Amino acid sequence: MNESIELRAGAMRCVALPGNGGSLAGWWHDERALLRETPAREWAHGDPTSLAGFPLVPFSNRVADGSFKWAGKTIRLRLNRAGEPHALHGIGWQRPWDLTEQASDSLVMELVHLGDTDWPWPFTARQVIALSSRGLTITLTARNTADEAVPLAIGYHPYFERRAARLALAAQRVWHADAGNLPFHAEVPGGAFDLSDGPAIENRAIDNCYEAVEWPVRIGWHGCAEELSIKGSGGLPCAVVYSNGAAGALCVEPVAHLSNALNMPSASSPMPVAAPGQEIACRIAMTLDTSAVYSAPV
Repeated sequence: MNESIELRAGAMRCVALPGNGGSLAGWWHDERALLRETPAREWAHGDPTSLAGFPLVPFSNRVADGSFKWAGKTIRLRLNRAGEPHALHGIGWQRPWDLTEQASDSLVMELVHLGDTDWPWPFTARQVIALSSRGLTITLTARNTADEAVPLAIGYHPYFERRAARLALAAQRVWHADAGNLPFHAEVPGGAFDLSDGPAIENRAIDNCYEAVEWPVRIGWHGCAEELSIKGSGGLPCAVVYSNGAAGALCVEPVAHLSNALNMPSASSPMPVAAPGQEIACRIAMTLDTSAVYSAPV
């Protein structure tokens, strides 16, 4: 059932879509959208990449050509997005989640995966969406239900309001991507890739993975007395930053590993591995400060 679930806490409101990838349809403070707004007609059946945010499980970003080696075997994944030559964003965003608990300001969604051609190993994932008068918290867990150690990761893919936005993000490294959007070279962020001073981001084209991120990350809007602080837990060392005018998208994705880490076993932020029965967890807290006009340099 593709129902929409509305949560409220004071002036905060958000809408979750368990049946459509466990996605969020929006998050608002009063009537101001903090995550990208989408028409209600798209909530039930629209592509989650046109919505406000969705979970990343059991991997984030891309797996090159949908193929990698594991335990001496070649694993081939279905290419799951038209026009994309790589497996993208895991499988959670394309599966219905079950609503298992609900209150006025929180809910719990669960995805039980038995293993298939999209991802060969079984797992159970859980999302807790909790709203407060100050912000939105997303807690994600995934339990390995296979009888062997397997790759397993969680993260989140939010779409923030891009108009007049400024982004302050400090990290030790930024990975440059090749023509296929796969990382190939890392360096200390510099020039247009240095976001530490909070530059205007609306007119920039970025699609890069930042590593060893110094949480929190801040998003503000020029001339607006609101600023978001985004904090990922210790299991989220990376952030994929995506700014695209044609897509109307500004994404800061807290993730557990480097993009294409399944094909980069020596990566400094490798793909996590879960033992049989092991549960991994992460937490993304987005807090709104309504008292400071964001005025970082352009």
